[in-house]
Amino acid sequence: YGFIGGNSGTITNCFWDSDVSGITTGSAAGEYEALDNIEMIDSSIFSGAGWSSDIWYLNNGSIPKLKKY
Repeated sequence: YGFIGGNSGTITNCFWDSDVSGITTGSAAGEYEALDNIEMIDSSIFSGAGWSSDIWYLNNGSIPKLKKY
């Protein structure tokens, strides 16, 4: 299942660490992707997927972190 256990909707612009989970594919519909450890710290992947730096800390060399509001 990769990103989530199951879903009947569409998942977009979501990622998970396949090195940590050991899961490289998902079964739900949509645009989502397994990334390895190196890709998980590449901020350009997340900003290219439309992740906002207003919501996420997107620092190259670090996994994205949700900002507190």
